[in-house]
Amino acid sequence: CKAWSQRHVFGGPYLLDPVLPHATAASHHAGCVRPLSTWRIGQPHHRTHPHLLGISDVTPGITKGEFQGRRDRLFGLLPPRSAVIIPSANEAYMSHDVHHKYRQRADFLYFSGLQEPGIVILVKGGTDSDRRFILLVQPSDEAREQWTGTRAGLLRAAEVFSADEVLSLDARAAFLEKLLGTLDCVFVSPPQDPAFAFERDLRQLIANESAKRCLPLEQFCKRADHLCEPLRLIKSESEIALIQKAADAAAAGVVDVMRACRAGMTEDTLAALFEFRIRQAGCQRTAYPTIVAGGEHACILHYPFADDVLR
Repeated sequence: CKAWSQRHVFGGPYLLDPVLPHATAASHHAGCVRPLSTWRIGQPHHRTHPHLLGISDVTPGITKGEFQGRRDRLFGLLPPRSAVIIPSANEAYMSHDVHHKYRQRADFLYFSGLQEPGIVILVKGGTDSDRRFILLVQPSDEAREQWTGTRAGLLRAAEVFSADEVLSLDARAAFLEKLLGTLDCVFVSPPQDPAFAFERDLRQLIANESAKRCLPLEQFCKRADHLCEPLRLIKSESEIALIQKAADAAAAGVVDVMRACRAGMTEDTLAALFEFRIRQAGCQRTAYPTIVAGGEHACILHYPFADDVLR
């Protein structure tokens, strides 16, 4: 059991933690004292974003216990000597080093709560003692994080996301080759980005293992989404509460748009007003691009332009 206390040491807020293996003598002060900023893990955490997360939340409104329950239901569906491998969504670029706003792969987020790109979750089935929730993550890189923001890293990923084991992606080849040799089948999410080195390496290792056993590839490797997606159909009370919050924000945003709408405004102005209102109400993003279509455009179901003047 870890006891935490907030102190002001060396001029700033720090958290007192039991001594960590990598702590240096210079960092010791009544145990290992770490700055509050070391809890920044690339996404909200209850110590850095108490206005968004409760103490047991992994993501807003969803607790560690609920994430564990989701994985337990997945464990219950897995045949003996099998595993599910789900890579995260990769980042999409507008141009060069300019990113689109990141959105995590739905199955990945559902079972882990991690919002980070370029990492992998692995759920290994079997008897209760064999079951493992494993994360393969990017190691911390201070120089890179100056540009991209902090990452969870090996230490934080285990602690915050309740993983049984956390490994560096740098060690993926040997780990996966050994793991695949112990499995009768593996469930893998459909590839999203052939350029993602992990997905490329995984496909090759699966093909090698299948050929070694003289098995058809489709017998050894199956689609994970067919196994995972049905688990998301029935919503928990926490999920229903979040859906209600989003629906209330959207409804209020639509009412504001109705009040503001005037001839001479552009469609895009109303879209911006709606998106501002839902963000102000605590929503992270729209579920799909906002469609505001006036006049003859109103009959176009997925009208994409929003650049005309309302009359």
